[in-house]
Amino acid sequence: MSVKRTLPVFLCLLIALSVSANEGLFDSATAAAREGDLAAMQKIYERILAAEPENVRALNGKATAQAWRGNYFASVETFRESLSIEPENLEALIGTGYAFAWSGDFSYAQSYFDRVLALAPGNHEARKGSAYVALWSGDAETARSRFAELAADRGTDPELSVALGQARLQLGESKAAYTAFDRALQLDPYSRAAVAGRVAALNAAPRFEAAAWYGSTSNADSGLRLVEMGWWAGRDTRLFARYDDSLSLDNPAIVRRGESARTYLAGAHHSMNDKLGVLLEAGVRQLPDGDQNLYRAEIVLNNLPGKVALGAQIGDHELGFTDTLYQVGIGVPFAGRWQVESNNYFSTVGADKDDEWRSVLNLLYTADSGWNAMLGAGVGEVDRGGLQDKESVRVAHAMLTIPVFGYHRVHLALRNEDLPGNSINVAMLGFTFRLPR
Repeated sequence: MSVKRTLPVFLCLLIALSVSANEGLFDSATAAAREGDLAAMQKIYERILAAEPENVRALNGKATAQAWRGNYFASVETFRESLSIEPENLEALIGTGYAFAWSGDFSYAQSYFDRVLALAPGNHEARKGSAYVALWSGDAETARSRFAELAADRGTDPELSVALGQARLQLGESKAAYTAFDRALQLDPYSRAAVAGRVAALNAAPRFEAAAWYGSTSNADSGLRLVEMGWWAGRDTRLFARYDDSLSLDNPAIVRRGESARTYLAGAHHSMNDKLGVLLEAGVRQLPDGDQNLYRAEIVLNNLPGKVALGAQIGDHELGFTDTLYQVGIGVPFAGRWQVESNNYFSTVGADKDDEWRSVLNLLYTADSGWNAMLGAGVGEVDRGGLQDKESVRVAHAMLTIPVFGYHRVHLALRNEDLPGNSINVAMLGFTFRLPR
């Protein structure tokens, strides 16, 4: 065989071996992506590009890995390298759109999805990207419409049902959102996003809510301890009225004496942009020695590493003295379903101006199915007016909440308070009826 005939055969063999090797690397990159090893995924694509700098498939893969790792601007630059080689490469255009969307630049993201739809009208991935742009930018109505159309076209894709549920949840349509998340779980029973969405839908603000608690204490007769009715004037505003005889922490002196203290309250809670919540309430407490007018305000700051609650209550007694209570609470989520809370109370009550502080630590767990449990314990100190010695207080409590019939709740609460000269045990059973939106 002549050299002239052997050389082309040799070159063809080298090219074939190179393509085969690259296919193996592409398979390895895909496997790394499935395992969640994004750093390895990116390195494999960079290895391919070291030999073939203009390999569009590898450029798109590297850019995708960069975006998934949160390096959105680097991802955009890599996708643009790919588009400089193939200006109408749909994968690169769609990837650039998602990179911009994940970085929060929604107008640029939409422009790239529009370019894809101009080249390939009806492209599913571009339509889905446009729907996500609407969802992530807060245009929930447009997102709902777009995801509903996509789900109608591809009803077996659980991702679309999850996204539709998220859009409906943003709009306050908790019942319709629950249906969408439930549909996603029928398609994919292991979808964590669908499980979390369904729990969020169950816990979302309903239209109307009524709760009743029956309880028994070691120092008082059994009976109806709490009745509350709430109505949502909007997704962010709740109006409520409450009857309370639960011997709660808001008047420690009453708890120490084990007295009945029927309280009638009305108020409102309003949330602003999921960052700030304000609670205002007022009412009357009936005490053995006269009535007391109550006024309470609380501010809750969200979207911090956790949440912070600051509250104050004033109680004007008709005998001429004023009770005061201040509360500071901090809640920090961790490990997905857990939250730890620190609640601190500082009060001055009674004609003798007894000072008291309590510090309570709570641990909360919320399960995928929606039930939640809380355990708490705390300590405190009472400084009675006119006495030099300070007396200690110990508190322990537990609560279990279980969803029933979908949106409703059954509650069980137990509490023990070891007080100066007294110890109180409280057991209460409650039911909450909710009408979803």
